[in-house]
Amino acid sequence: MASLTSYPIRLFPLPNLVLFPGVLQPLFIFEPRYRELLEQAKEDDGQIAMALLRRGWQPQYDQSPALHEVVCVGEIVACETHDDGTSNILMRGVKRARILYEIPSAATFRMAQIQDLLGAGAGGTNESSEVAARLKKALAKTEFSQMFEQPSLGTSPSLDVMTDAVAYALPWPLQLKQQLLAETNPIRRGEQLIRWLSQTDVDPQSIGRPPFPLRASAN
Repeated sequence: MASLTSYPIRLFPLPNLVLFPGVLQPLFIFEPRYRELLEQAKEDDGQIAMALLRRGWQPQYDQSPALHEVVCVGEIVACETHDDGTSNILMRGVKRARILYEIPSAATFRMAQIQDLLGAGAGGTNESSEVAARLKKALAKTEFSQMFEQPSLGTSPSLDVMTDAVAYALPWPLQLKQQLLAETNPIRRGEQLIRWLSQTDVDPQSIGRPPFPLRASAN
């Protein structure tokens, strides 16, 4: 099998967000470096790699704190720029990718060479359906069964779509979400979600996307 081609992309590192494919995330852009990133992205293909900062990033705030290597490539689907130069944007997660290495950037924001991560084999249809049914049952016990009634998920969402939507929406620690982003096999993602749901009391009032607008303020 031929190896995947790598390509350069703009990096948007944050300490408080893990984006997943297929979901929508509003962001408020106000730092000068990310205003520059946004303008260049709008003039190009509109794609940005959303990366989670590793723990301990605070002392290196003005430098280049370490990132988790698995990122979500997102695309800008809406943008409103205000008179003061700040912007509200809506990002859609597109695909998983891995940072191969960072590359020099003449801009104020960071750049990296990345490679797409293909979804691993998910077993047969019966296995996927069985895991999906168990995931819905586990969510129903936490009063979150309505998640799968959202129009954005479609009438019969695949296990791939379901697991990413659940991983994004549930109010779990970012490190756990990062683990799920790095897992390309939806069967294994589903099994992990089921285990965590069975071990965790989740507050029904806390479900949902990170707040609008999420302030893109760190690194």
